[in-house]
Amino acid sequence: MGIYITPNPCIRTLLARRNNRLSYLGRDEGTKDSEVVNLNWLLLDFDPVRPSGISASPFELKAALSRTEDVIGFLKTKGFQDFLVGCSGNGGHGMARINLPLTDTSLVKSCLKALDEKFSDNVVKIDTSVWNSAQLWKLYGTLACKGDPFEDRVHRLAHVLSAPESFCVNPREVLEALAASTSSAGPPSDSEKRDKTTAKTAPPLPPAPENAFDIEGFIHQHQIQVEGPFPWEGGRRWEFNECPWRVGDGRTAFLIQFANGAISAGCLHDTCPGSHGSGNHWKDLRDMFEGGALNRDQALHGAELDAALARLPQTEFGLADRLRERHGNVCRYVEAWKAWCVFDGVRWVQSQCGAQDYAKDTIRRLQDEGRHLEENT
Repeated sequence: MGIYITPNPCIRTLLARRNNRLSYLGRDEGTKDSEVVNLNWLLLDFDPVRPSGISASPFELKAALSRTEDVIGFLKTKGFQDFLVGCSGNGGHGMARINLPLTDTSLVKSCLKALDEKFSDNVVKIDTSVWNSAQLWKLYGTLACKGDPFEDRVHRLAHVLSAPESFCVNPREVLEALAASTSSAGPPSDSEKRDKTTAKTAPPLPPAPENAFDIEGFIHQHQIQVEGPFPWEGGRRWEFNECPWRVGDGRTAFLIQFANGAISAGCLHDTCPGSHGSGNHWKDLRDMFEGGALNRDQALHGAELDAALARLPQTEFGLADRLRERHGNVCRYVEAWKAWCVFDGVRWVQSQCGAQDYAKDTIRRLQDEGRHLEENT
């Protein structure tokens, strides 16, 4: 069961069907395109590719939300303004205000087709069928209940991620420019839409970076049960069959090797010890299997790092230097955004709370630096 609305305005007479109350939709009781007054919204729906009738996994949802940000960022460079960004519970949503007559549904259809051609792949697809005037839309604040909850494929609340205080109407010209960028093949047929996910080939798997740590050898040596590798932001990603930090979390833990060879590991559950709210847990993961291997491999770590940082002054500037040395690879202040950002294992996100966690950890480590000074005086 789901709760849906018609975002575009309908004729007032329809209130006689359900006068501001909820009930189950009967057969042939849905709003028809001819009963809509105007096209007020450009609707963008980002669905992770998966078997039909089931909820998205955490990784699939994250991929869809990341693609949502990418597309909206692209549209803003093309003159679009003021997007509502939402999570459908299983994917991403974007809504932009327009003001078009019902005769312009073909323009909306062409815009969706242009975005589909540019951004859809075998990981996330843009739904090209949401162009019609009476399109249903998931009501934010209600539960998305596709299939049964199973392992990490849980039912989630649809919710608004961000929205402007007010919406400006995007002019027709920006829609026409976007629509003009589509191929000349015309709108996709129903059969083409059904075959879309199989028609596109998977992106090639990037090779392992030269002179980088041998992740695949590490996985094989320790017989770690993972799925992958999968292409991920120019690098490679593995998904654990079972979270190594907390048994029972299911397939929420990940291991990523980026194109430059850097490695990140963690868990998507906020309460898990492997959550990226408390840092990059590649060291912890490797220590589980190799017993402090990073202490041997890294020039400055543990006691050596404590010794180096103990020489810094006990001032605000000294603390800032300590934060940078200990956590600068996953926590930094972005001047352009005027915000603290942390790396969540996939991308940099604004997180004041995450930055505070790293700052608190830096303060706690002062005791380790103090012990080092006592032992060497």
